[in-house]
Formats: sequence, structure tokens, C-alpha cells
Amino acid sequence: LYPVRQKTIVVQFGDPKQLFFFQDFVAAVAAYTADPWQQQLTAQLLFGAFESRGKLPVAVSARWPEGSGAATHALQRLA
Repeated sequence: LYPVRQKTIVVQFGDPKQLFFFQDFVAAVAAYTADPWQQQLTAQLLFGAFESRGKLPVAVSARWPEGSGAATHALQRLA
């Protein structure tokens, strides 16, 4: 397991099950693919360009079970 600092958001470009290898993150984004378009949209999401309502499709750990997730509001920072 890779320890991370508090208030860290982990972005997984690939299989969301790989989030299992990280611990102590406050939020995660399962972006599924590392193509440039997805990377651009993920960066915009993190900085508040648009809202998110995603849910994990698989269990990552006891703390992050299948279906866990959070909604964010658009801050209109980049859009």
C-alpha cells in the first residue's frame, strides 16, 4: 500500500480496483482511461468546471464500498 498525505485526491486512470493500493485519501476519481481528452476533463472536474455525481462500480476497500461516491457542484472556474 502507498501511504498518501491527508487531503489528497487520488486519480486512477485505468481499473478503479487499483485504488485499493492507496490509503488515506479523502476522495478519488476513477477516470478509466489515460487518453488526453480524459485527462483534460479530469483536471477540469478537479478544479470545479462542472459537477460530478459518480459512484464506484466496484468495492475498493471497507471504507470505499461499491456504490460509494459524492456529488460536487460546478464552481464555473474553468468552463
